Amino acid sequence: MIVEASISKMIEFQKTYSVEELVRSFIENIQKKEKKHQALSYTLFSQAIEEARSLDANPSRKQRSPLRGIPIIISDTIDVEGVPTSWGSSCFKNFIPSEEDVLVEAFKEAGCIVLAKSVVSEFQLGVNTHNTLGLKSVLQSGYSVEGSAIASAENYAPLVLTREQTGGPRFSASYAGVFAFKAAEYLLNSKHEEDTPLSLKRFVSPTLLSKDVNVMNRTLDVLNRNSSFTEPLGSKSFYHAEEKPDTFTIKYCSDFGFGEASSGVQKHFYGVTERLKSLGIKMEKININLPEDTLLHTKEMIAVDLFLPLLLKLQSNPEVISNLLDETKAWLNCGHNVSGVRYSLALLNAERVKKKLRSIIGKNELLLTPSVYMDTPSECFQSLDPYMFTLPINQSRQPCVVIPIEHDGVNLGVQCVAHSQQTRELLLQAQTLSRILNSQTNSADSL
Repeated sequence: MIVEASISKMIEFQKTYSVEELVRSFIENIQKKEKKHQALSYTLFSQAIEEARSLDANPSRKQRSPLRGIPIIISDTIDVEGVPTSWGSSCFKNFIPSEEDVLVEAFKEAGCIVLAKSVVSEFQLGVNTHNTLGLKSVLQSGYSVEGSAIASAENYAPLVLTREQTGGPRFSASYAGVFAFKAAEYLLNSKHEEDTPLSLKRFVSPTLLSKDVNVMNRTLDVLNRNSSFTEPLGSKSFYHAEEKPDTFTIKYCSDFGFGEASSGVQKHFYGVTERLKSLGIKMEKININLPEDTLLHTKEMIAVDLFLPLLLKLQSNPEVISNLLDETKAWLNCGHNVSGVRYSLALLNAERVKKKLRSIIGKNELLLTPSVYMDTPSECFQSLDPYMFTLPINQSRQPCVVIPIEHDGVNLGVQCVAHSQQTRELLLQAQTLSRILNSQTNSADSL
């Protein structure tokens, strides 16, 4: 079935099928499933078919691109020219951007075809907020950007592009059973830099979700705006990692100092680390004790950096401003207002977290952690902050991949973090670790 094929297979399919036929297969799949999942806020099917026809009419167009003709879903936090960007909020239900986000430009230049935009919770803040447009996919489960995770898990498109502040996409991907790759830095070009909120420069990174981990390496040149593409189509380096990560030491930790994960998650993570040890992979258990107020400080900082520009834009609408402030307090889950002193403390805290995590992971080292701390999303929201393993990695601005692993019939994941200058190596090692951890045998002979 076309919609279940890997992207490498999809590239091969273009020798047999037209790009339009491939795109229509994904559109038909969405139309069959969307009534149940309600994962999309806007669809662009007519435009997608026209773009596919254009590629078919010009076979040489974007021929060297590793993503030519590949459908993609964009989250409703990222601007697509002429299409509403609502951030899941009625405040912006009529906002239509006049230009595209740099990330969308990059993927379109690489030959990707945008099919739709996916649902997010209001301002992509997840747990304590809800989508005020009346869209239900996030409301039903309660966690951020699940529309993107559903779109990936249900084969709406081979790639889903989102951005994250606290780690919501990685959190969602873990439970949905898909891979999530967070790049090391947020990418800006000159025309966007002046209007970009500070929080985007500090924390927010492009994140890709896919069921095919092999495709992640193909996105690096796209994210770096490298139109020449350093590897030709079909290059083995895109698809083949080492048999096992002999050259890497894997450090592992299941507690950042905010509270212990559930017994189910701990058992799952222990099984993962023991399996890797049994295969002779170099493993080192470490302790990471981050400052106690890391999670709250970071949320306060994002609230100021993200909401202040919105408040300035909405100054003529007192009712909307009041609702926005209520959402801020709900998300922070605290009774006090964010002050300048607390904001300064948050900045200092963020720098300490960044330095500590970066000092832990050297060249040719990986950090392995759980990506969630409870067995199910509903359990997470009844206790501590669900982003305890993902948010600190956003502060350190290091690249990471969530590898989905099924445990007792439930999708859980592990988070694999690398040195900030070893993104490509991280993706290759994640490919290998996924094969090891999701195989049915502990034998190294099966690798």
